Amino acid sequence: MKKISALLISALMAISLAACGSTAPLEAEGSGSWEVSADGREDSLQLYRDFFVETLEDANVVVTGKYDGETIYTEDIIGSTSCLVNSIGTHMYAFKDGEESITAVEDGESKYIIKDEDYYYDYYLYFTSLMTIKMIPEEGGTFTCVSKGQEQDKTVDGKTVTTGSGTLTFDYVSENGTINVTANTENGQLKTMTITLDDKTSNTTRVTDVTFEYGTASITAPDVTGWTDMTSSTS
Repeated sequence: MKKISALLISALMAISLAACGSTAPLEAEGSGSWEVSADGREDSLQLYRDFFVETLEDANVVVTGKYDGETIYTEDIIGSTSCLVNSIGTHMYAFKDGEESITAVEDGESKYIIKDEDYYYDYYLYFTSLMTIKMIPEEGGTFTCVSKGQEQDKTVDGKTVTTGSGTLTFDYVSENGTINVTANTENGQLKTMTITLDDKTSNTTRVTDVTFEYGTASITAPDVTGWTDMTSSTS
């Protein structure tokens, strides 16, 4: 079997620094608990992605990623639109335009777009590092993901209010390195997240702490007229 290379582990760390669920249905005025687990690459990635997409559906939130106390990115998310700005000023947008799913990257003089749903989900909620994790080959390590928690829905002044907490844990383990992602929810909202990348070949561990502030996001989707269309080169 192949082993994940030290180079790939290092690349994962670099990308994290630079850029950076499926649940049981609950009824109103009811309570519910869940524990959903997945093994293997595809099922673990699917559960991982769905957890964040479902938790942040219709959200207005500013996500901040920090490494060693320094902010390395912020990502504004409003519904199905997101914009991440990293520490060197690169802007990465993901948004819908009618039936099209668009990602747009503005890095200095370089401006390009990709019209593709898979790429949209790589850039939308970029803080999850899903794009980075998808680089890991299926062979050479083990993938697991677990989503669990307990919540209760109540109606207050005609509105449904969710109380309770949940946790998502994703792990990739190989001989050369490990990746662990833990995210916590409270009252239906993401509150904290930690991404730990451990490169055993260089005895290097890097931890990115992620926090969430709700109701303060602001995004202006760019006018991409004249931007380079990279769609055909990615198919």
